[in-house]
Amino acid sequence: MSDAAALIRDDILNSISNLFGIKIYDELQVEQGYLNLKWKIETDIGSLFVKQYNKTRYPENFVMILRSP
Repeated sequence: MSDAAALIRDDILNSISNLFGIKIYDELQVEQGYLNLKWKIETDIGSLFVKQYNKTRYPENFVMILRSP
């Protein structure tokens, strides 16, 4: 894993812990796919899948649609 990917991973996993109060015990990077970063994480509430969308492939206006209720 590159240094940039490790920084992104750490930022995302810290955000999950801080925002949702979830304790993360383990993480495994999922290598399949093109540009997006993905992990399977083991937490105090069970297994979760985490995906970081690549900004080149998915511009900000597309990601905003995903966040809309």
